[in-house]
Amino acid sequence: MNINGREIGSGHPPYIVGEVSGEHRGSFENARDIIRALKEAGADAAKLQHFGPYRLAEARGGADKVLTEGLWAGRSLLSIYCETVTPKSWFPDLFAYAKEIGITLFSSVFDEDGVDYLETLGCPTYKVASREAADVDLVKAAASTGKPLIISTGTATDDELGRSVAAAAKHTNQIALLYCVSEYPTRMESLDFDEIGRLRHRFQVPVGFSDHTVGIDAAVEAVKAGACIIEKHITLSRAEGGLDAAFSLEPHELKELVQRVKDAH
Repeated sequence: MNINGREIGSGHPPYIVGEVSGEHRGSFENARDIIRALKEAGADAAKLQHFGPYRLAEARGGADKVLTEGLWAGRSLLSIYCETVTPKSWFPDLFAYAKEIGITLFSSVFDEDGVDYLETLGCPTYKVASREAADVDLVKAAASTGKPLIISTGTATDDELGRSVAAAAKHTNQIALLYCVSEYPTRMESLDFDEIGRLRHRFQVPVGFSDHTVGIDAAVEAVKAGACIIEKHITLSRAEGGLDAAFSLEPHELKELVQRVKDAH
């Protein structure tokens, strides 16, 4: 896989992606500052999420659905997505800023309209989140751009992943999977890094790790197990952070992660 001239896979250093998510806390300046912090820490890319809060909530169980466990227990899906959304109006300026400072910026997509819009901005690759990994229509829409495609595994079954990978492969030969556990934060004991090798063997594509644990250790272990992409949530300050702050790294910690995964490689 090659994203903006950076080779990814066996024999190459791990590709480090910083997830902005909702840690901008509704501030364009915070979003821009996170992207700059990623560049300064030595990350390869920053990632946004492009969605409409109501549309995504409806697709995932209903706007009024209330979570009953985990970090966001008691919150409705709609309230969570309204708090974490990155406004569409920010995207052109954030893409321009990333280009200006020399870091790759791309986005997760959650519907076909999002793919169409991001194509107008020259988005260099697309991510499909674990909850949408079985959405073959979405996968096809993203893959049909011919751009590299990254799919998180989460709770998707092998059969679901197989259908999505097969659908994507008709349009692009650059597909990667990210092993992840849909638990926020993810406990170390919930992880099985043997899955990285199993997924690589089963689907014959590069495999990385989407890390929702607290700290850096899991990312290091994933690289030792063969992960060629590491995705980690980033915040400017956990003390002032948003919904994902508990499992996000601050900029100085990200610098440490970059160095430690390079050493592990």
